[in-house]
Amino acid sequence: MCDNPTHYAMSVIAIRVVCVEIPGKSGGVFALSFRRKLRLRWHTVRADIVYRRQRTLRINDRGAPPNGAGSHMPQVKKEDIRLAILEASHALFLEKGYVDTTMVQIAKRAGISHANIYSYFTAKLQVFFCVYDKWFKARITTLESEVMSAHGAHARMRTLLAGLLVDTPRLDNGFSHNLVQALSTVKPGDPYDPSLLQWFRERLSAMLAACAPSLARDGVRRARLIDMLVLTFDGCLVNYHVNPASLPDVAMLEEYVTAFLSTEPAESAPAPQGADSVTASGTTATA
Repeated sequence: MCDNPTHYAMSVIAIRVVCVEIPGKSGGVFALSFRRKLRLRWHTVRADIVYRRQRTLRINDRGAPPNGAGSHMPQVKKEDIRLAILEASHALFLEKGYVDTTMVQIAKRAGISHANIYSYFTAKLQVFFCVYDKWFKARITTLESEVMSAHGAHARMRTLLAGLLVDTPRLDNGFSHNLVQALSTVKPGDPYDPSLLQWFRERLSAMLAACAPSLARDGVRRARLIDMLVLTFDGCLVNYHVNPASLPDVAMLEEYVTAFLSTEPAESAPAPQGADSVTASGTTATA
């Protein structure tokens, strides 16, 4: 059958005129044979129209809402493709890293053409932050729950620092290092959105305030500590990629805890044992 909708419609109209509206016209043996062939063609066209309508109804019954006539199908398909792109890019960033992953590879892994991927994302940087945003927010939300579950200012601060500076750089084979790679490639005009950094700073502020009453009261000092934590976190991401053994050990974390809680009363509870392990949420992890 004809794939072009315009040609298809013209064919239907022409066949109907010849076969239906002037069936009694005489025109000799050739005309009679021609009309018979066109009648057969007309029956084939009608059967095809019925088939297409039935197929559309079956698709709507499976995928469209009860009141719709398939109007949401293109949107559903578009969202499925977008999710396939994000899943493919996440897997590639884990395997190859941000720098060595290309848009061609992402499109191939997602099962779409290279040109089609730009209908959904303008650049690899945009794809990455869609992936990293979800991953990083889930991680920090988990860390926040661990901090709030700890008892006492020093225990909460240890949980925060160990979870942020030791556990997060290690997580998913150092997935956060992709952030450093991505940011190192940003140029003026690139689609960089600092909203994730702002969200991160807000969560750090809330966790620091929950760690100690003095930090909850002193917003200026809390802001300075946030700057220190963000810079130290970035450094840990780089260091872990170069040398996994370079992450802070227990002694270094205790120095941070003491400095951050210098205005809080000392606790009688002993510091965590061991020089080569770090406590994140009541368990030890090798540094």
